[in-house]
Amino acid sequence: LREGVPVAGATGATYALTSADLGANMSVEITRTRPNYADLVETIALEGVITAKPTITVRASGRSRKAVVWVRLTVPGVIVPGQVTVQVGRQVATGTLVDGRARVVVRDVAPGDRLVRARYDGSGAILGAKGTIPVRVTP
Repeated sequence: LREGVPVAGATGATYALTSADLGANMSVEITRTRPNYADLVETIALEGVITAKPTITVRASGRSRKAVVWVRLTVPGVIVPGQVTVQVGRQVATGTLVDGRARVVVRDVAPGDRLVRARYDGSGAILGAKGTIPVRVTP
């Protein structure tokens, strides 16, 4: 049951969650039958709403005193919304996800080998995610 309403086609012993279930309260209705007895119907609710952990992919290119960072967040069947925060060295920049992707330019980065840290704090039923990748920033 999704929000107390039967899910079309979900009548077997198992059910694979779909993107339509994100953010919903799910429960299972079990009917026990036995000859010469009345049917016993039980409903068991799952705790909390259904959430999904996105996969984060980070790519980066070092340029002159800056890093160009591409971040992609994926959840099957869902376009991931929201903001990503990118840190390179001590510099921080944010970008808006469009179709689950963002291009973020981090400026004023000291030259040298740096670690790119990308963070997504989550949005609604989609949980947060983090990713890192090295980049070499040129003078």
